[in-house]
Amino acid sequence: MARVLVIDDEARSRKMLTSALLGARFDVLDAADGRTGLSLARKHAVDLIVCDVAMPECDGYWVLDSVRRDDALGGTPLVMIAPGDDRAAQRKAMNLGADDCLTLPLAPEELVAAVNARLSRMARLKSGATSGVPQAAAPSAPTQDGTQRLPTTTSLPAGLSAEAREATVLFADIRNFNAIAEKLSTEELTQLLQKFFVAACEPISAQGGRVVKFLGHGLMALFEGEPGGLAHARRAVNAAAGLQKAGETFRRWVEVRFGDRGLPQFAVCSGVDSGEIVSTTIGLGPRSEHSVFGEPVSIASLLESATRDLGCGILASRATLHAAGAGVKAGTVHKVQVMGRPVPLEAAEVLGAEAAEMTISGSIELPQDLRLALEVNCEITSRTTKSALLANRRSETADAAGGASAAPLSSPGAKPVPQPVDLASVRLPIKGYRVVGKLGQGGMSVVYLVEREADGLQLALKLLDARGAESSGLLERFIQEFEVLSSIIHPNVAAIYDQGVTDEGLFILMEYFERGDLKRRVRKGMTPQQATAVMLQAASGLREVHERGVIHRDMKPENLLLRSDRSLAVADFGIAKAGAGGHVASTVVGALMGTPHYVSPEQIKGRPADARSDLYSLGVIFFEALTGHRPYQADQVDQLLWQHVNEKPPELPRELAAFQPIVMRLMAKDPSERYQAAGELLSDLRKVA
Repeated sequence: MARVLVIDDEARSRKMLTSALLGARFDVLDAADGRTGLSLARKHAVDLIVCDVAMPECDGYWVLDSVRRDDALGGTPLVMIAPGDDRAAQRKAMNLGADDCLTLPLAPEELVAAVNARLSRMARLKSGATSGVPQAAAPSAPTQDGTQRLPTTTSLPAGLSAEAREATVLFADIRNFNAIAEKLSTEELTQLLQKFFVAACEPISAQGGRVVKFLGHGLMALFEGEPGGLAHARRAVNAAAGLQKAGETFRRWVEVRFGDRGLPQFAVCSGVDSGEIVSTTIGLGPRSEHSVFGEPVSIASLLESATRDLGCGILASRATLHAAGAGVKAGTVHKVQVMGRPVPLEAAEVLGAEAAEMTISGSIELPQDLRLALEVNCEITSRTTKSALLANRRSETADAAGGASAAPLSSPGAKPVPQPVDLASVRLPIKGYRVVGKLGQGGMSVVYLVEREADGLQLALKLLDARGAESSGLLERFIQEFEVLSSIIHPNVAAIYDQGVTDEGLFILMEYFERGDLKRRVRKGMTPQQATAVMLQAASGLREVHERGVIHRDMKPENLLLRSDRSLAVADFGIAKAGAGGHVASTVVGALMGTPHYVSPEQIKGRPADARSDLYSLGVIFFEALTGHRPYQADQVDQLLWQHVNEKPPELPRELAAFQPIVMRLMAKDPSERYQAAGELLSDLRKVA
């Protein structure tokens, strides 16, 4: 029985990993931090290590580097787990010498497949035996270290198939994408991405490859087998050369369509590597999902990234060029440093390949599932890229104006502590109040804690600089915040006391919440009773708001505020908007309204939001309050939004099963399958309270 060591600082995640491995009949040790894990690895004979990247103090990279430097442990297979579909984290892990790098969210079956594949490969390398390999399988070309890699079928649980085999991976990306995005609208950027990806699929398909996934403004393709007697490595190189031609053709379309925008020259860069990959299919039938991982995935991604610094269009590893055979025109050979390995990776520029001329029509018929994935990826990438660029500009503007960084209105989940302020410098727009301190500041607004002189009542005063607000829509949204809240008097909705417009800007005088917001309390996890009590109050506030025809559109723990008596109120309607029948249209075309961790699928897609959108966000909060972690987690915003659109919510722990139907209904992807009104939710919550 193989012994696997699991290192993860989060107890729930560590339990999931160990349970999956125990269920697959592995002997499992576990550790809550890197230093303890390394000590266990040295004390016990472990066959493989599974390690989380993101840990405090001695993180996964420290563990990986320490293992590779240790004479006794140096050859131990190590599978890293990175936070989200983060290519940068994958590259760093592989560069330090990881055998594989999986990304969250991670299915237990995928972990088992990766561990089985690594252990099988290690057993073959140690024994030189070929047991378990089909007799018809032929050995592959030797790798750079002279070893032979053979396809292996791995025994896995029902519902999952996995196979380790030789293949070639191609990563392609658009060079200077952010510079292009700066000068296009969200709709124009979506159109550009969609048109390019369709064109990019043609040379890949023509060479017998398949697109595994779209990754923001790039894609990953896989080439296997030898159809027509042409090796997969050669076909991948041909496809990379075809992508260069597609880029040149597409460049002319960009020049005609956006010739007056001053865009940088459109170009495509690609990285190609060959070797052993593990291909898994999780689930059955229409719900099955395909995934590919292994060293060639990370190396191809690394080479694609290196093309930017080296100024070339295609980089192919020596293993790929060896397997591709004659007919590939190679240029300068580069040594790409891979940390943790004694010998740099050798890769050459590909200048051309002797292949049939490929035409790019831009009208290729794509399978329905691939076209859907393409469209969703393009929409999400465009919106998140533009949102990030806008946020950067606002940050730069704020820094240039006074060097003050944006600060939240209060410490997350704690009692707000007023910051020291020069009282003489603050000009209040209303009489009868004195400034106690500053609660927070952003690029366009500042919030002060003030005290009413007549009776000592403390309130929060929000001021907005109106200069330039008309053009950006901020003025309209600021006024909406007052119009929405002032019309509602309810114990679970934040109260507004006054508002106005002055020569210097706008102000709102609102209720001050002594105990801060719910963020930290939610992240710590609550008892089921506490979480249900929070939901009852939040749903009650939303019911009142929705009955007035108002949608919040940015429900999150930071907008659930606590009074000294521990009652809760929904607050911060800065992007709310009243609409006929409770529906709203986006106030800024193409802009993402809402917070990525809590936003509903329809908001991500740019569709109208309604009361059910707020209930979806409330479902995310409920899941987080019950478990202490969010249902979807990723470092890259586009991957996080993709999960909201496509992935069903994770199962709650067994002891919380009574709440699973409520969470599933709240977070249904189709709004018609959710609670249709907050009153329906309240009825179900009272049954489990």
